[in-house]
Amino acid sequence: MPVKVTLHQYSANEIKVYTNKCTSVKEESYLKYLKSKSSELTDLLELFIEGGNPREEILKCKIDVIQYRFKPKITEAARLLKNTQKRFEYNLKRSTN
Repeated sequence: MPVKVTLHQYSANEIKVYTNKCTSVKEESYLKYLKSKSSELTDLLELFIEGGNPREEILKCKIDVIQYRFKPKITEAARLLKNTQKRFEYNLKRSTN
């Protein structure tokens, strides 16, 4: 049987601290995912280049395309994570006062 959780005993800032921490964990894992996916694809193409592939120029262009696609997403995810962490710290200070 599900347990009903009531948040009436917590202040608004304490609830925001909890929400911000949950959001921070999600955003951090998404940022790690984006970085690892970009790195994995780039490393794989570099592995093919090192093997003496005759299509080396095409592969280098594909690396540039991968970096072009992932860089804005990684930058945005890092920005969101930084903002969430600032909100977390702000609400934490307000909830302890």
